[in-house]
Amino acid sequence: MWRPNGSVPSLDVVYEQIVTLPRPHLKDWRDTALLLLMLSSGGRVSEVVNAKWSDWGLGLVRLVTLKQRRKHTNPKTGRVTYDRRPPPVRTVAIDLGQTEAILREYHRRLDKEFGHTEFMFPRLRSPAAQPITRRAVYDIVHGRLGVHPHMLRHVRAYDWGRTLPLPLTMVALGDSTLKAVEVYQHPNDMDAADAIRKLNKDRLG
Repeated sequence: MWRPNGSVPSLDVVYEQIVTLPRPHLKDWRDTALLLLMLSSGGRVSEVVNAKWSDWGLGLVRLVTLKQRRKHTNPKTGRVTYDRRPPPVRTVAIDLGQTEAILREYHRRLDKEFGHTEFMFPRLRSPAAQPITRRAVYDIVHGRLGVHPHMLRHVRAYDWGRTLPLPLTMVALGDSTLKAVEVYQHPNDMDAADAIRKLNKDRLG
């Protein structure tokens, strides 16, 4: 499915690969739920790490982008200050296929084993109070799908870019400029391959 040259497959193909992953243990449910949340929301690693159960409901999830505070040094006085602006927040629909059903079942299993947890994806050891690390998210995505986590965001972005107006794609992804999302409206080699397959099928019946 994932090609060495970085081609981006369709949303349907990636979704099917994720939902068919075996889920015999709680860790498997967590990993599947995490992958589906990232795919359906175009989630960044920092957003998923900080995702809380209180921010999810009615097919929507509120995602907060955690960024390091920007440091400013006054060249005259040498005084150091930090950017105090609040982190970017976006609310996005995640009602993609079985995503919500799998999240609910994962939540039930997590509560049964660890009780209430604030974060959606905690470290699965008692007490499960701390969220998983960014490194853990990289390991989960690469271990399950063999790709960098940002590829899931690209898959969702291309899907939105083909179907939504550019300003809506920008808002849905939480980007700040239209230029940042223009690329997602351009066809890629997978689009060309799909079009050629359809053309050949139509010609040959």
